[in-house]
Amino acid sequence: MFFSLHIIFRVLLLVPLFMAAYLLCLTISAYIVTFYTRKGANQTNNEYLFIIPAYNEEKLIHKTLNNLTNEVDYDPNKFEVVVIADNCTDKTAEISRSLGATVLERQNDQLKGKGYALEWGLDQCWEQGKSPDAVIILDADTVVSPNFLHAIDQQFDKGHRVIQSFYSVLNPTESWSAGLRYAALSVLHFVRPQGRSLYGGSAGLKGNGMVFATEIIKNHEWSSSLTEDIEFHMSLLLEGTRVHFAPNAVVWAEMPNSIEDANSQNERWESGRLEMAKKYVPELIRAALNPTSKQKRNVIPQLDAVMEHIIPPFAIFNGISLILLIAGSILYFANSASQIAQQNFILALSILLIQVIYLLSGLVLTKAPAAVYKNLLRAPFYVLWKIMLVFRIFSNKSEDDWVRTARNES
Repeated sequence: MFFSLHIIFRVLLLVPLFMAAYLLCLTISAYIVTFYTRKGANQTNNEYLFIIPAYNEEKLIHKTLNNLTNEVDYDPNKFEVVVIADNCTDKTAEISRSLGATVLERQNDQLKGKGYALEWGLDQCWEQGKSPDAVIILDADTVVSPNFLHAIDQQFDKGHRVIQSFYSVLNPTESWSAGLRYAALSVLHFVRPQGRSLYGGSAGLKGNGMVFATEIIKNHEWSSSLTEDIEFHMSLLLEGTRVHFAPNAVVWAEMPNSIEDANSQNERWESGRLEMAKKYVPELIRAALNPTSKQKRNVIPQLDAVMEHIIPPFAIFNGISLILLIAGSILYFANSASQIAQQNFILALSILLIQVIYLLSGLVLTKAPAAVYKNLLRAPFYVLWKIMLVFRIFSNKSEDDWVRTARNES
């Protein structure tokens, strides 16, 4: 009986073990790329158009626009800022104009959401004759690093046409919730895309700090789905275009200072992520197994994107791994003389330890503040909250409307 239980448990360990090994490979690759990549010289070559979709952002938009106007180290004649004030009922448009941005105001009670706003706003820009080399999509609660455009220039000089910057947390020391969000994004938004750049994977699109050559974005419609960035990325991969990572171009965004404020935002993200996995995993596998001429060079990025879809959110994966370790410990102590019981315990422990290495590597590589390390003590509460959130997603249908997330607005 015990032997049968151990065999069943070994089978249960195989999938999380494979996922953990994949994360370990990405971690090692991220270290290699980080320490062996040289920064290029600053240049001012390209013209850029910042597009900022905004829904009732009067309390935060000034920070973003002041940052772009006064803190970005780039020829001001070579970039323009456009704010799409979408269904706003506050002073977002008025404040944006006063700070020098071009403002496009949209009112549509039927078609609501960031995707609709972006598609409409981009069409307006093309009709007005704007012709930048590239379009940069920013959230309205975001600031960018002073070298942002120079770092993007360096990527364009390499021939890269779609680029994702490093999207991090602006306020990681203000609360334990924001600190843990920083930790999560350090691996999701830095370790993974940085590691993928070593073997030709696609960095993915994260919804903020995305850069598109104009000819690319003109030829694609912007989706109105909950996770329009993921859907855009999938369409690019399936046609043979991958996203490149610019680790030195950094965007920082405000994050909610409490778990309660993050609920609606995370429910939309995770719900949309599940929908994208159901829709695109089969398509990616078919494309990788039977590629067209355009897709042949993208087989590795496509298979890598499948892994990105099927690996659970880090907190969920961590919780599952902890349960497996507890089960492995019980089976081991119940039959410690068994070799397979010992092996299973070691494998379960390894799955969890790899995740610890992966998480700590993200903090090291992104030079996280000390407060973030201290906030890891609250991680069990975060894991429990994330598990409960996923259960809610399976029992409720998320809204497609653009729902504004509460943030620090001082």
